[in-house]
Amino acid sequence: NDAGTYYANIYSSNTLALVKRQVPLFSDDEQKIQSSTIQAGDKFGTSVFIDGNYAIVGTKDSTGNAPKGAAYIYKRNTTTGVWGDEQKIEASDKQAGDNFGDSVSISGNYAIMGAWCEDTGGSGAGSIYIYKRNVSTGEWGDEQKIQSNDIQPGDLFGNNVSISGDYGISR
Repeated sequence: NDAGTYYANIYSSNTLALVKRQVPLFSDDEQKIQSSTIQAGDKFGTSVFIDGNYAIVGTKDSTGNAPKGAAYIYKRNTTTGVWGDEQKIEASDKQAGDNFGDSVSISGNYAIMGAWCEDTGGSGAGSIYIYKRNVSTGEWGDEQKIQSNDIQPGDLFGNNVSISGDYGISR
């Protein structure tokens, strides 16, 4: 089963390393993070990123056999240090083969996900999706889909994404 069981090594420097479990290793610093809706073949942990008390985990096949993809955002409880409050995010226009969540990043109240095979601009043109956290409710929403100004089939825009503050970048 390659559903993807990963363990988060949480260090005082607020870094998170997701390591696929080969041999059960446990210490005081480890916490198992797994999607609540995981299925065989999901490849949970395709991409990961952490910023402060938020971690984002991409999964390639979260919506069944065709790789539509999704991302899961987790929040660390600052009192207990436990990661929880999972929220699953999927593109509102998800289609089979989009590979949404193959690349993810998070910064402050913004998260970015790539869908490098999304084909609105032609086969494999690609898109990125930016989500904003509502500071009142804590929910992530307000999806904004972005494509390159000169999008062409096969560009694979969204293959790599990163966000820092108010700026996002994609390849």
